[in-house]
Amino acid sequence: MVDKNIVALTFDERVKFNTAAMLVLSVDDNSTPKTYANKIELTAVDILEDDTVVEFCYYAAGGTTILDLPENVTYSVYKIVYYDASSNEWDGGITDYAGNPVVVGDVMNADISFEGSSETHEAVEMDSYSQIDATTFELVFPRKVVIVSGGTPIAKDTKLTVSTTNSMGSFDVYYESAGKTEDDKIRITKKVDYLVEDTDYVFNFRDFLQDKLGFAVANDEEDTSDPDPSKHVLKTELTGEYDDEDEPYVDDVVARDRKWIKVIFNERVDELSLIHISEPTRPY
Repeated sequence: MVDKNIVALTFDERVKFNTAAMLVLSVDDNSTPKTYANKIELTAVDILEDDTVVEFCYYAAGGTTILDLPENVTYSVYKIVYYDASSNEWDGGITDYAGNPVVVGDVMNADISFEGSSETHEAVEMDSYSQIDATTFELVFPRKVVIVSGGTPIAKDTKLTVSTTNSMGSFDVYYESAGKTEDDKIRITKKVDYLVEDTDYVFNFRDFLQDKLGFAVANDEEDTSDPDPSKHVLKTELTGEYDDEDEPYVDDVVARDRKWIKVIFNERVDELSLIHISEPTRPY
């Protein structure tokens, strides 16, 4: 048990889970054989450690509100199932990469039990950041995070505009890779003008970043001890590392084939500034 909201199962090989997979726990089932009469269901949400650890979170029925698991009880792992569109229960919510499911019989034979916990969830913290061009910071996290607007994840290939808390302008927040709805790399790009060396841009990550379980991402500085919420400190400072005053130059040119060449620059360039040049008509 990771904490009072999350249970993690570790497997001996890489696995994947159905998006509707549920972990069913039996509570204080001390009879022999077990009756599995008092059950709790947790939702499979994330997978870690090279796809060998699956994390399940306890939510209110049919929703995303995170609940605390009862503390002073013993839990037994009963089964891992999934539900189809008609709410029918099926065995095998988790499979290996060959498609072999973790079936109820195997789970029950393993006889896995553990005690409840009062541990509070440890929020994800940023590992590092860097300025990657004149306008953009790239943030690196130890696990995948989600960009949210009002608690709702943004759609893939879209951006969220956020404001700095120290009046240093607005930024677009988006995933480092296209087609993502979660990632361990997040980019924050200044909408107007450029980043300035040694200038701090202050954000409250809790306003727009969550882990996949639904917990807000922690800031570098947090102090909520004062009874007055207006005096709480929730901030992460990203500092401009350089003023980009030099023009980009070509590092290398590679012929991909008879029709295409690849031009490699020394830094990121704005795709919108590229000019399309049509191939000239060849004289015959």
